[in-house]
Amino acid sequence: MQIAARCNIPYEEIALINNINSVDTEIENKKIIIPNAPGLFIPENPSTSIGKLVKQRLSGTEAENTYNIQGELYKYLPQERLTPTERAFFLDATLIMPLEESILTSSYGMRTSPITGDMKFHKGIDLAAPIGTSVYACKNGVVVNATKDKEDKIYGKFIILDHENNTQSVYAHLSKVLVKTGDEITRGTVIGEVGTTGASTGPHLHFEIRVNGKAQDPKRLLPTFN
Repeated sequence: MQIAARCNIPYEEIALINNINSVDTEIENKKIIIPNAPGLFIPENPSTSIGKLVKQRLSGTEAENTYNIQGELYKYLPQERLTPTERAFFLDATLIMPLEESILTSSYGMRTSPITGDMKFHKGIDLAAPIGTSVYACKNGVVVNATKDKEDKIYGKFIILDHENNTQSVYAHLSKVLVKTGDEITRGTVIGEVGTTGASTGPHLHFEIRVNGKAQDPKRLLPTFN
């Protein structure tokens, strides 16, 4: 955003041509290409979620020119801009609560398992809510796992979203899964409903945040707890 402002160029141009997925993408030590013409440079083979969204929307639009930039092909559309939805996707930089209302019944860390009675590390937080309560995506992302028919014996029906910077969010013990693997999800989208499937003693959402594959305390990252 600061680079775009200094160069007086719309940030979406810089984002698409440099495969920058969102405003919080790490760009330190990254070589940045600065376009000198208005419009969108749409990658032929997008590697980011925002690139895929824009390419899908404009797939049938005839390009004024096609450019080869560092071995990648880009379709140039001088009159195009991001839609409000695409812009919201790019500007998403914070997590939101996965439930509108809930009661925290179990925190992250060591605890006595309600199933076995043994001491065990709890990799997320448990948020109690009635069965059927809407579960929201905490951040823009891509569905990498969405169980529907075959339940996991621990997580029951669950969803995993991939986010920027090697981050994932996990939503478990669902009664319904409303997305499928490969879906591009916008923050705040209803992706499932609270349930008590898998190893569960009552209706609740088990919610995890993973960074580089390792569980983190969601309470440190969610606005309600800060």
